[in-house]
Amino acid sequence: MFTDISLDLLKLFQGYYQNTIRTHLEDFPILSTMLGYSMGWNDVQGNPEPNSGGKQLRPLLTLLSATAMDGFVENALPLASAIELIHTFSLIHDDVMDNSAMRRGRPSVWNVWGVNQAINAGDGAYGLSFQLLADAEYSLDIRRVLRAEAMLGNACVDTVQGQMLDISFEDRETVSVGEYTTMTSLKTGPLIGLAMAGGALLAGADLETVNALDITGRTLGVAFQIQDDILGIWGDPEKTGKANVDDLVQKKKSLPVLWALENVQNEQLHQLYQEPAPLSLETTKAIYDILTAHEVRRVVEEEADRHYQTVVRDIRHYYPDNETRAEMLTIVDFIVNRNF
Repeated sequence: MFTDISLDLLKLFQGYYQNTIRTHLEDFPILSTMLGYSMGWNDVQGNPEPNSGGKQLRPLLTLLSATAMDGFVENALPLASAIELIHTFSLIHDDVMDNSAMRRGRPSVWNVWGVNQAINAGDGAYGLSFQLLADAEYSLDIRRVLRAEAMLGNACVDTVQGQMLDISFEDRETVSVGEYTTMTSLKTGPLIGLAMAGGALLAGADLETVNALDITGRTLGVAFQIQDDILGIWGDPEKTGKANVDDLVQKKKSLPVLWALENVQNEQLHQLYQEPAPLSLETTKAIYDILTAHEVRRVVEEEADRHYQTVVRDIRHYYPDNETRAEMLTIVDFIVNRNF
């Protein structure tokens, strides 16, 4: 999937990320163990046990953005680490809110240590993210670091607002496609926007470019979530790691379903979706067949592609023409067209 450019950046990031966090938490073994477990570094006892730490696309985009702007990649490492910690914070809390017992093939943090400690671990990751970003104050223009800290705080608030909107949708029978897009641009977009904008900021880009790339990254976040929604219905379970009926069973307000409810003239679909969750397998199969027969997947893929084309245009406009920009375009293509 990745070329040597991305693999080298991820290797640099992972070394810095692990060493810095362990240094900050050496006097706090419980939090260190819990966060290390969440990020796939150790088992529940704290013993080294390399496991899946996720795709780490956000820190990779941060470093690619800085490098593509002809900046020093080392300057972006604190921000890349802060962004990944905020992502970790959100996942730990999401699992509590969703009552998800598993994460990346292992018991989730709350499932091992309990809900209260999981909330503490998420809060610890949140606070630590700002500590790591403050490390950059010793090597960078303090004004750019302060701007990055403000952007990190804004991204956190927006992400929380998006999560709150998403939860509010659960109790509503009707949610519009427009409301979905607003929620996704808040829940999934801010950290990706921060990755692209922040990497450019710490490489010396002007604020007009930085602000534009924040919007670009948020657009990419919407495309990212749309692809997740597609895989949640039509994905290959062997590649996604979950059954492709789960989203339908839980009546998740995903884009394919919302678009179909707004645009497909099918009374059976509306009747089926009135049933309370969890839906039966018979009901989900009927909904799946209706969505497939009306080519809803194609329509939603076209929507994701519209966002993708906007992102590609912006990357070509704002970044110099170099091999790192080309690599960024490759990663963006993966994000929008991945099959897991």
